[in-house]
Amino acid sequence: MEAKKKVEKLLRYLKKWCANPNNDLRANWVRELRKSNQKQSKQALAVGSLQIWFWANWHAQHGLLAILNGDPSGWGLIELSFRYRLWRMRIDASMTQVAESALLLAHAIALNEREKTAWLADYQLNSLKNKSSNLWKFSKLGLFGLELWAKDTNSLLVLDTLCTLPEAPELGVYGDIIRCWDDDGQRLVDGICHACDYHLEQALAQAGYPEFAMSPYDLLPIDYLALRRVRDTIGLNTPLPEHPLLRYEFLNPPETWNIPTAYNDSEVIRFVEIAGIIE
Repeated sequence: MEAKKKVEKLLRYLKKWCANPNNDLRANWVRELRKSNQKQSKQALAVGSLQIWFWANWHAQHGLLAILNGDPSGWGLIELSFRYRLWRMRIDASMTQVAESALLLAHAIALNEREKTAWLADYQLNSLKNKSSNLWKFSKLGLFGLELWAKDTNSLLVLDTLCTLPEAPELGVYGDIIRCWDDDGQRLVDGICHACDYHLEQALAQAGYPEFAMSPYDLLPIDYLALRRVRDTIGLNTPLPEHPLLRYEFLNPPETWNIPTAYNDSEVIRFVEIAGIIE
């Protein structure tokens, strides 16, 4: 399936999902969160964390749709989704959330949120060093995010740590981008296009451990946005190839993604306060 048709398929799914009233279970999620907040047990924490995931997906889907409809408040919904997913990761001490941590690292880099980027990079490095998951071998994006963070901070520590790992993940398609880092010509254009093809392939994958099969990152080119932000910071031009994934709507976010008032957000805030990870 060509890239344009893949994007069209993802867009159809997004619109269908948002239009389905059966997906609006927010009242149920609030009730479950309220129960979790009252019980304050380990099991209740796990149940509440799942509700946070549902909320994150809800905000991500409707954020994408809002942006496509020309409503800039959609960026705030996507940022809220990012915040909820990050809270879930901070609750989980197992360091096994491979695909999600890679996506959130790219997101934090794209927004230049230094503290969150540092936390997520440490999460990934510690997970790799401790062999917390055998899924890192599938995470091309995870290593790409760490490479970008190393270039962004001009730090050799991240790269030195990766070099000492006996089974470090591979960059895969993103290796072409890193290898021509100082070139903004056709080689980099080709590397970005190949990465976009990989992004869409992973967004629609039905088996294995796909890297981009999670809203909003199936349609949001967060890997490109992260790349562009780091290169802009260090004074390098980033070409914009003609590729269906690189839609105009998703390439021009506001400088600040203002978070709107969430639906009964107080229960979510109470939950993370109880979990001890409120910012």
